[in-house]
Formats: sequence, C-alpha cells, structure tokens
Amino acid sequence: MSLSTIGIGTHRGDADEFTDAQYLESLGVALDGGINVIDTAINYRAMRAERVVGRAVQSYIERGGARESVFVTTKGGFVPHDSSDSRPAAVWVQEELVQPGFLDPADALVRHCLRKDWIEESLRRSLNNLGLSQVDAYLLHNPERFFVRTGAEFWRILTETFSLLEDKVAEGQLRYYGLALWDAIRADLRSPSLLPLAKALECARLAAGGARHHFRILEMPLNVNDASALRRRNQLVQGRWVAALSFASEHDMFVLASASVARAGTLGQRSRSRLPVVPGTEDPYVRALQFTRSAPGVGCALVGMRRVEHVRSALKLSTVTPECSDAIIGLL
Repeated sequence: MSLSTIGIGTHRGDADEFTDAQYLESLGVALDGGINVIDTAINYRAMRAERVVGRAVQSYIERGGARESVFVTTKGGFVPHDSSDSRPAAVWVQEELVQPGFLDPADALVRHCLRKDWIEESLRRSLNNLGLSQVDAYLLHNPERFFVRTGAEFWRILTETFSLLEDKVAEGQLRYYGLALWDAIRADLRSPSLLPLAKALECARLAAGGARHHFRILEMPLNVNDASALRRRNQLVQGRWVAALSFASEHDMFVLASASVARAGTLGQRSRSRLPVVPGTEDPYVRALQFTRSAPGVGCALVGMRRVEHVRSALKLSTVTPECSDAIIGLL
C-alpha cells in the first residue's frame, strides 16, 4: 500500500451528531481525494470518532473503494466513556471496565492504563466501534504518562503488552503496533517524561522472541512552532544522542507527525516568510502542513479536518512534492 503524505485526524469536536456529520463528509472527501491515512483513538469524542471512521470507510467501500487501500490507525491507553450509554462516565467505567477486571481501580482513577488486560479490551472495543476485523496500526497512547506513574515496572508491563499485540498481529486483528508520543518528544535528559525508545525496542524484541517484531510505528508532534522531534536530541543510538525523528529513521520506523499545523495562524510575517512556498496559495496552514510533511523522516503528516474546506485546502498539496525547505534546514 502506498500511503498519502497527509493523513486526516479525528480528535477535535463535540461528541454530538452534528460533529459526526461533519467528519463523515470530510472523511469521504479526503478518501475520494487520495488521502488514505486516518488517525483516531477510542477516547476521541467518547468513542464517536472511531464509529464515524468506520462508517466513512464502509461508505468508501460501497462507492467502489478497497478496504486495503485505507490505512486506519487507532490508539488505546486513555480510559474513555461511551457516549451512546446514558450512565454517568464514572459509573460506566466502574461497571463496564473495573468490575469485570479489565481495569485496576487505581488506573481507572487517573483514566489511563497500558496494562495488557485493558489494552486487549480497548482493542476489542475499537474494532467493534470501527466495524473492522483489523486495524492497520494500533498505538499505545501517551505511554510517557504511564512511565511516570509506574517507574521501573513500566518495562515489564510494556513487554507484556507488546507480547499481547504480537499475538493480535498473528490473529489478524492488527498489522503493526507502536507508540503515540507527546511530552516525551519535548523532554530534556533530566525530565521524568523522557521515554528511552531504545528500551521500548528491546521490549518489542523480547515480546517477539527476536528482531522480527511488529513495533514499526511512532506518532509524535511536529510543526513549525514546535520542532522538538527534529531538534531535541534526547534518544540514544549507539552512543550518540539524536532527536526522535532520527531515531525512527535509523530503526526503519514509520513516523506519523501529529499537531502538524498547530497555531500556524499566529505566525508573524517573518516566520511566515520562512515557510515553504506552495504554488497557488499563501494560506499559512497549508504552508505549515507542507513544512511538516517535508521534514526528513516523516512518513505522513496528520491534521485534524472535520470541515470539508480544510480537506480541500490540504488536497492542494497533492500535486506538490514534499521537499526539505530552508526553514527545515535552519532547524537542523
């Protein structure tokens, strides 16, 4: 499968039917226009995001598209609420997740967990929400939060969860798995949020019994306002400190860039002048998206697009080749 260098995210918006309709339309336009990477998560809009993605993919198939041509990524870790259930969120979590034994009470209290029992249940619910038998990538959501809470125990838990995900690959429920990072990308060497990715790779090797693991995806924030993934050298590779994007490249991992156009509209004239030139538009968001998708090591730049006009703006880049601009070279 050839993946588009722009993907559509589904995080923002209210948990209501109006937002569902917006996303359903924008996802359809995106898929028809050649954007074939969709990013979602079980906690986005209280599970409504996954359900809309599933409807959009099914509609695309009914229009003649192939399921195999769409790369669907979802995430587990945060404890959601189900918007289709009338019970209060705390009651729903207690009765649906804690009492059956999927979730420890302490993890339920902070609404985040990466233990294998919860991840297995989270994946089951995600597949049901999406109406799919398989997701292309399943990411552990903000693992640094769990790392800060669990300390040295984290690596044992991560190995167990990776082992579960390797089993799910073998069962055909997912193709790849990975980590969706946030604070870890910006962390300095003294920060408790600094997650050593080399140790995560070792956990994957242990889980798979060797180098043929399926830990192939990293998601991380990158935009013109926050280029930590390019600049912050907080990962160790063979005795060298490198930035997260370089780590991913050296280990042949596919990178999804999140928050790709964050605050692009707030850029001053001087900063805007450094953005890549995009023929036919001066839109700072489109130019900022071109910046992110052109960064070395980025496979796909994700951008939340619940409005069709945002999708059409992003599609202006479909004929523009990603290229390393002066702004990126300056950051490097």
